[in-house]
Amino acid sequence: MCIRDRYQRRVRGSRSMEMLALILTIVVLFAGLGYTAQKLGWINLFGSSDEDEECFDQQKFREMSKPPTAQECDNYGGTTDRYVWMQTDDEVEIRFNVKDGVKTKDVDWSLRSDHIKLVVQGQKMVEGKLFKTVVVDDSIWTFDTSDDGKKVLVWTLQKKEKTEGRSHWKYIAEGEPSIDTSRFGSAVSTVDANDPESIKKMVAQMSA
Repeated sequence: MCIRDRYQRRVRGSRSMEMLALILTIVVLFAGLGYTAQKLGWINLFGSSDEDEECFDQQKFREMSKPPTAQECDNYGGTTDRYVWMQTDDEVEIRFNVKDGVKTKDVDWSLRSDHIKLVVQGQKMVEGKLFKTVVVDDSIWTFDTSDDGKKVLVWTLQKKEKTEGRSHWKYIAEGEPSIDTSRFGSAVSTVDANDPESIKKMVAQMSA
């Protein structure tokens, strides 16, 4: 065999090895990409599992998407040592405990669109800047009797702007006890389809 033939055979053998190495490299690369995509949840190479079906339980998702009822949220209000308050989308109702002998002349009050003041027999019940503005002409107070037979002063404030869910009033006036309105919304957080972390958080909530 001449030198030229031996050289050509060596070249062909070398090219074959390079081709084989290239093929193996491509196979390993695609295998790695597939594994990574599977781990990140971009694709499912093995079909849906019972765990996946449990994570995306539609019935559970619907239940978690429902906002809590007014009864479950104390009528979206709170309680202090001077009054109990509640709210709807349109109104805020404040119920102050007063003595049986209290009369209208014993009540010192004022109301502006953004400020409230109530003093009964010299005792300050509430005073400060309101959480949000109200319609003064449609906001009234009156005396009433509670379920246990005690006298109360009920002040109904007409909201200038409707609120609902997490946007409800957090307190009556500045300096007064505040409530957590975040619990008034759906248990499922808002999901950003472009944010993997947001999606993971939703899945974690549903699988909890």
